[in-house]
Amino acid sequence: MHANVRARLHTAGVKRLFEASVIQYQMVRERVLAELSGFFAHVALGASAGHVVRSVATNLFVMIFLGAIIGLAGGLTCGRLVDTLLFEVKPTDQG
Repeated sequence: MHANVRARLHTAGVKRLFEASVIQYQMVRERVLAELSGFFAHVALGASAGHVVRSVATNLFVMIFLGAIIGLAGGLTCGRLVDTLLFEVKPTDQG
């Protein structure tokens, strides 16, 4: 594979990784905003601040953990798929 093609593939991969991280940030941000409205409703109804903060933090950590697990599983699956498409090429091969 030519160096130019490798550089383009690397650039495309970095771009996709950046886009995925931006999307994940936006998802977390939307979830935080949704939880904040629930936070104010719970406080208005008399819940303690500690209980509400613990509930919000638990929900966010669960979402982040599930996203990481799904992302790792998808990455490993795609890696194996690409590995089957390459003939006699190993990750440790010299360029």
